[in-house]
Amino acid sequence: MSTRSRAIAALASAALLLSLFPPHSALARSSGPPAERTGAPGEQTCLNGCHTGTPLNGGGGALDLIGAPASYAPGADYSFWVELAEIGMSRWGFQLTSLDDAHASAGSLQPGNPDSTQVVNGGGKEYLEHNSTGTWQGIADGPVTWLVDWTAPAAGAGEVTFWFAGNAANNNGSRTGDHIYAASFTSAEAGAAPVLDLTLSNIPLSVPAGGSLDLSATLTNTTAVVQTFNSAALDATGPVPPTTLPLYAGPPVPVAPSSPLSAPVSVPVPGFAPAGSYLVDISISSDGQVIDTESFNVAVTD
Repeated sequence: MSTRSRAIAALASAALLLSLFPPHSALARSSGPPAERTGAPGEQTCLNGCHTGTPLNGGGGALDLIGAPASYAPGADYSFWVELAEIGMSRWGFQLTSLDDAHASAGSLQPGNPDSTQVVNGGGKEYLEHNSTGTWQGIADGPVTWLVDWTAPAAGAGEVTFWFAGNAANNNGSRTGDHIYAASFTSAEAGAAPVLDLTLSNIPLSVPAGGSLDLSATLTNTTAVVQTFNSAALDATGPVPPTTLPLYAGPPVPVAPSSPLSAPVSVPVPGFAPAGSYLVDISISSDGQVIDTESFNVAVTD
């Protein structure tokens, strides 16, 4: 074989190796993914060019934040966990970032356990992710967890959303057969107005057992863009064990900035409800995240 032929053959072999083991293979990323892989606005996940398997969130596993604050005090320190589980998987990874409504980094991330997590930077943002030890190789099914330490931003930052992605991998040494998940969790600034402000009016002082609790509810959008909610519930505490009644559960309901949404609320009171004073909480939520809650007392009479 001529020198030219050997060179062509070598190049062809190199191209084949690159196609089989691209730079973003699972082996290359066991030390942590590149930045901007959380699925946040404008970002990809590791499903794009790194791992293949099911569609995003299609693997049947579960990715959660455990203990993240529903609201934060400016400048305060918090610790919580990213948790990932899926039957049949035995190697794991994650990446998380905290962004404000302008999609800029909000607060500061630190490794809760420096032996298994690390901070990386990219696109002007900060990310916490696993390192080589933190893939928890060989731990079957999960759940596995990574500890997050987060210092909240200064006052005035508003809502902070944690965007996070996880990789439940089959530990086969390649990028195939792995399942990628992505989720988000929003934390409100303590003392700041909720994005949807719930107010109640025409609240009765008492209602007879067997009657109905009738009042009015108004939602005011405190932001400059359309906000939505997809569930509302009433929680009652009193002479009976705490009781939750769904008021709405369905498609997202839009509330425009300049158009408050008002509606009557009517809740039947069972005839067997014991007489006495009840504390009532009415809340609105979006995908399980409580947006605002209003409370009042009402007496149930015979």
